[in-house]
Amino acid sequence: MKTLKFVIPFLVAGFAVGCNSKENAQAADKNLGAAVAVEFDKAKQETKEAAQAVEQFAFAQKADFVAQMKAELANLQADLDKLSAKVDKSGAVAQADAKAKIEELRGNLARANAQLDQAEGASESTWGELKDGFNKARVELKESFEKSRQWLSDKIEP
Repeated sequence: MKTLKFVIPFLVAGFAVGCNSKENAQAADKNLGAAVAVEFDKAKQETKEAAQAVEQFAFAQKADFVAQMKAELANLQADLDKLSAKVDKSGAVAQADAKAKIEELRGNLARANAQLDQAEGASESTWGELKDGFNKARVELKESFEKSRQWLSDKIEP
């Protein structure tokens, strides 16, 4: 019985310490969660600032981009004029279909030039969207140009 009287206070003390440890662990978890949330918010803000810096840099390069694309579209226009001259010299059988292809390419080129003009006048907030739209139109134009060039080559000079 003496041992029981001696052991009971230790059990009670151990139980109290165990409960305190659980409460301390929960408090530590809450503090850790808050710290993680603060770090996450900080990282989110830094990412946003980095994205804005990239957009500002890209906008600063707008004039160079527009100049390069105007040169590229001018080269495509010259190539299109050469193809058109070949079509005009070709036989009547191929001419009808070929002229339709040439007109389609001229329309695509005109749309790409219009989009480039829009991009040239873009504000910083609209630049990214207009640039992406122009790039998509440019890629499609180049692909259709190459397909038409191959088709014309096959039809005109078999």
